[in-house]
Amino acid sequence: MDEFSDGKAIFLKPDAIQYDKDRNEMAHWRFDVPAPKRQWVGLTEQDVHDAFQFTELIKQLSFDRERPEWCENFAAYIEAKLKEKNT
Repeated sequence: MDEFSDGKAIFLKPDAIQYDKDRNEMAHWRFDVPAPKRQWVGLTEQDVHDAFQFTELIKQLSFDRERPEWCENFAAYIEAKLKEKNT
């Protein structure tokens, strides 16, 4: 592992071992730069409340676990909100 002046580490890993025409081993190296860690942002109580209101009022679906439409709309809203907060 090499350290650079900016403090980031680059890891060297052999990607594949291949041989040349004389059967000499050659390694192909790949550089892996670690992705920066991001803090996960979850949902607030208000976000969950908004998801219920979206499903009940905007989509006009009454809560019923047996109705896939309600669950699908609620889940779609939650998924979109999490993507919005974490991208």
